Order: sequence, then structure tokens, then C-alpha cells
Amino acid sequence: MTRRTWAPLILLGLLGMFLSEVGVWNLQPLIAAFARAPLLTPHKVLMAHAVYLSLFLLAAHLIQRWRVDDVVSLLLMGSVYGLINEGLFADKILVGRAPGPRVLGVPLLDLAFTGLSAHPAVDFLGAFLLYRAALTGRLGLEPGGPGGRGLRQWFGICLLWGALAFGSWHLRVFRGGIPLGWQAFSAAYVFVLLFVFGRLSAASGAQALPDPLLGRKGLLLCLAPILLSAVLWFLRLAGQGRLGSFVFFLAVLAGYSLLTVVWVRSRPRVPEKSILDQCFPVRQAPPSLSACLKLAAVAGAAFLVVRFAAVLPALRLLLALVGVCLVFAGIVFAAAFPCCVLWRLLGRRAALQAQQAHDLGETVGGDE
Repeated sequence: MTRRTWAPLILLGLLGMFLSEVGVWNLQPLIAAFARAPLLTPHKVLMAHAVYLSLFLLAAHLIQRWRVDDVVSLLLMGSVYGLINEGLFADKILVGRAPGPRVLGVPLLDLAFTGLSAHPAVDFLGAFLLYRAALTGRLGLEPGGPGGRGLRQWFGICLLWGALAFGSWHLRVFRGGIPLGWQAFSAAYVFVLLFVFGRLSAASGAQALPDPLLGRKGLLLCLAPILLSAVLWFLRLAGQGRLGSFVFFLAVLAGYSLLTVVWVRSRPRVPEKSILDQCFPVRQAPPSLSACLKLAAVAGAAFLVVRFAAVLPALRLLLALVGVCLVFAGIVFAAAFPCCVLWRLLGRRAALQAQQAHDLGETVGGDE
């Protein structure tokens, strides 16, 4: 990481974290930590930022090294990221509470949702696509801001974002939805950090990323939190007599990692640039404060609409149904996606063998 690229890479980590946590209003841990020890809350927030930055720097290093730009490769890498996120840095997988079938104590529902569904699609693939759009100047953040169509699309996104705060999960934790003060604080926090690092990234003048992105020390620093969390989980589960859960989780993680490597290595065409390298040189002008404030005003209006409409029983029922559909879609994706990848890999192998047989036949025929 050079002086010109540190701001754009931090921006990538921020996008991943905000899509993962604030995007679904996952504020319960923050509010609980603030209630227990307010003075330690900034420390926990900084630690969360450090974890996400290390994960996305490690992913960016591999994406650049393998020159990844296709959706399937990104979703596979996002699945590995999701397993590490929910299995090592959170307790959703290894201390799962979901109903349904279990394998060695690990609930399959918690394994599938969100680690193998929402994380790969939303905050991994979504972060890199949004990052490319931001650094290449396609978000309409210049003076004047986006036009009417862009504002309408943003209003719809913010309606969904605000509606998630009144979903059935949040209503079980917070009666009446997430407190308005925490909604305002989290939205303002996201706005300020993205605006600041967006301007720093645009002003960085970064022409290209270093290749490789991370040296040996950088790789060790990014891997250290993952390895430390794995050791701590091993000791914790060993003390509980649940090493089988940990072994099963590692087997799933190793399986997805192997599937990712095989898929990437068997691509028939390796692109000239990865999705990360396509972001450079940075072509986004420094975001305009007036344009960003316009987007913030539209988001505020959408939140107010949802806030007042959430008292209607029909809307709450609709949100509950949407939540069930999202969970169901996530489970279907988690089950079907690796099967589709394996099917495509077998198809690639069969096509390669057929091509080799055809080439061999032509060679033998030419010799005769």
C-alpha cells in the first residue's frame, strides 16, 4: 500500500463494512456495548473497522493476483469471506441458534444464511461493483448530483433500507423498531466517512495499484486476525467438548476455498485486468458536498415515509413476508450455487477433453 493508494483501499474496506453491518441495521451489538461500557465503544468500532479492512485487503490482493473480474469467481471468494466473517469473527455459525437440521452441532440454516448467501452477494460482490462505479465516476457525485432517474432509484433503495429497520428480527429486539437516534447516528456516520474518504480517494491521484498489492508483512498482518480468531475458537470449543463443530466448519471453509481455486485456475480466458485494477487510474472528481447532501436529504425523506408507515399492521405483515422470502432465497442460493459451479467445472473438463481428443486426431491424421 503506497501513499497514493491508502485512501482508496480504506474506502473499499468501509464499503464492505457498511454494506455488511449498517446495510441491514445490525446495530444491536453496538447499542449493547454502549449500554455496558460507553467509553469502550469507540475501541470496538475501530476493531471492527480493522477486521473488515484486513479481510478486504486480503481479498483485493488475491483478486489482483488471479486477475478476477467475473461474477462467479467473486461470489465464490465472497462465500469464503462470508464463512470467515460469520464463523470466526461472529458466533452465528459455531454458536448457532437457528432451528432445523444440524451437522456436528452446526445449524445448517445459520451456515447458509447469511454466510453463504447475503455476504457473498451483497457486501462482497456489491462492495467491489460499487467501488468500481465510485472510482470510475459513474455515481453522479459531481456538482449538481444525479438526475431525476438516479434520485428516484436512490429513493427506492432508501425505502428498502429504512424498511429493513422495521423487519420482524429488529422488532423482536427493539419494540417499535430501531431507536430513531441510533438510526440517525449510523446514517450520519456512514455519510461522513464515505464522503471524507471519497474525496481523499479522488484527490489521491492514484494511477495503479502496486503489484503485488501486499508484501509478506502485509499478508501476515491481514492473516493475523483470522488465525488468532481460529485459535481462540478452537480453545473455546475444545473446552466445551465441541471440536466436531469446529472441524466441520473448517471442512466447509476448506471445500469452498478449494472450489474457488479450481474455478479460477480453470477459466478458459484470463482477463487483462482484474475488477480492482479496472478502478485505476481514479477518474472520479472529488464528490460534491451539495450532491451528497441532496442524496442525504432523499434518504431522510425515505426514512420518514417508512417511519410513519411502519405503524400500519399491513406494512408490518408485508415486511415479515419479505423477510421470510429473503431468508428462503438465501438458503436456495447457498444450496444451488456450489452445485451449479461444480456442474460448470465438469462441463469445462469435458469440453477440454473433447478438444484434446480432436487435436490429437488431427495430429495423427496429419502424420499419416
